[in-house]
Amino acid sequence: MGTYNLTMDAPARARRLGSGSVEIAITFAAIVIVAAALLSLSFTNAAPTASPLEGVFTSVSAISGTGLVLFDTQAQFTFAGELIILVVIQVGGLGYMLGVSVILWAIGGRLGVRDSHMLRLYYGLPTLGEAVRFIRNLAIYAFACEAIGAAALWVGFTAAGVDKHTAVWWAIFHSISSFNEAGFNLTGADLLPFADQPLVLATSGILAALGAIGAIPILLLMQTRGRNLPLDSRVILGGAGILLLMGFAFIGVGEWANPETLGSVSAWDRPLLAAEQSAMWGTGFSAIPTSELHDATKFYLIGMMFIGGAAGSAAAGVKIGTFFLLLAVIWATIRGREEVVMLGRQVPFMVARQAMVIALGLVAFCFALTVFLLTVSDDGALDVMFETVSATANVGWTPLDTSSWGTAGRVALIIGMLVGRFAPLLLVLEMTRPRAQSALRYPTDGVRLG
Repeated sequence: MGTYNLTMDAPARARRLGSGSVEIAITFAAIVIVAAALLSLSFTNAAPTASPLEGVFTSVSAISGTGLVLFDTQAQFTFAGELIILVVIQVGGLGYMLGVSVILWAIGGRLGVRDSHMLRLYYGLPTLGEAVRFIRNLAIYAFACEAIGAAALWVGFTAAGVDKHTAVWWAIFHSISSFNEAGFNLTGADLLPFADQPLVLATSGILAALGAIGAIPILLLMQTRGRNLPLDSRVILGGAGILLLMGFAFIGVGEWANPETLGSVSAWDRPLLAAEQSAMWGTGFSAIPTSELHDATKFYLIGMMFIGGAAGSAAAGVKIGTFFLLLAVIWATIRGREEVVMLGRQVPFMVARQAMVIALGLVAFCFALTVFLLTVSDDGALDVMFETVSATANVGWTPLDTSSWGTAGRVALIIGMLVGRFAPLLLVLEMTRPRAQSALRYPTDGVRLG
């Protein structure tokens, strides 16, 4: 018998925590630091110069697409400051959407996603050419939505009596802010001055809904014409529709007779206002005073904010897919089924476990942040919880005066905005990275329930 030499390559080491999260964190941290520094300079401030902490708060709010502000944007900042904020919103929203979409494509197989449409989306690792074309398609879609939205908003603003030149800048700013789920405004009073302007409300609401759904489900829907849509897109589109309809019904009924909200306008205008408010569940624009909502409505909106938008969109939150997957897990468990089935498709149980981790992690964080903010605030528990979830879900609705928070509260909200923006993605990257399987096995035992 001859002698054979076998050469075996050492197994590739699993990447440490993050699997790309460090690079993502460094990139966005650099943008925040640069933007905060610029927003703290005199040439960007029309009023007394913002402090470094105020600059950081504003830049984090912009890059995370939150919209919580410490002062009136148009009163505090010059045109240069507003332009910087808008660039950060676009980078934070569109840049995040493009980057995360490619990342989710790359790890789609480990998430159990299968789809043969749109450049093998979620079906194997993308080549460089496919990734470039994919990003190009998403960018074209986003810019087209923003351009059409800006044109419609310009018509709406000018019809409302806004100076034509001012209306140009306002239209561009609010279109980008709406689509990227940012919620920053230049009106000084959110969309309240335009509560009787259907075109402004409808345009901003549609942009916000498209931004929360994300580009992938819409493009796949256009490509397939609704036939053979992958499970992920069907869940997102159907789930978003359910959230919109339920929000419309709950806000419309709950606030119909409230003289401080829907009750302050004619009966003909109330359905549109309720629909607009529902469509803004991930953006934070509002044409009615958030602080005057009934407590039941506030509590319902906390739930909508926590759910958030779709994975790969500009919106944050626990995500639509995660929420409805958890409902499927609950239904399967109650029925005693081991398989988790959604719309005729079985979902790998590992993905269901990952959804539980993300949801429980954000619940725990919101609980801890709410408790902390209650210790440094004299405001009511419901309003503080509302602000906490609004920050963590990157929405921007608030019944409070955000500028009234002290240093500790502002730092806590900054942390909340960053956790809400990046924690779900980082958890997914960490849970799906390849690992060597442990040979150690423990004895089986149980825990009593009920």
